[in-house]
Amino acid sequence: MDADGNLPSIKELQEPDPEPAPTSSGSQRELDSAATKPLLKEIHTYLLDDDPSAKGFVTELQKLAEGTAAEEQLNRIQEFVSHYEFPEALKLVKELADSLQINLD
Repeated sequence: MDADGNLPSIKELQEPDPEPAPTSSGSQRELDSAATKPLLKEIHTYLLDDDPSAKGFVTELQKLAEGTAAEEQLNRIQEFVSHYEFPEALKLVKELADSLQINLD
């Protein structure tokens, strides 16, 4: 019944309820590609040289990625860099760049 005491029509009863709007708590932020691109390029360059200085750039990128889909991947990259596993970190950096459509060349 509506506020005037009228019963809903059969058509209204047969229509599915509209999807609820997504809430901010269930959605993820988008990673800002303008800020991400230079950091990813720096990380890529350092990893090509097996340089642990990449860690600082990964930390900066992790701050930008909080609450995004890339957050977990960056955590894994940081772990590899911390353990001097540069080829593994480089592979993940390339995958992340590809997913964000960022050219590292």
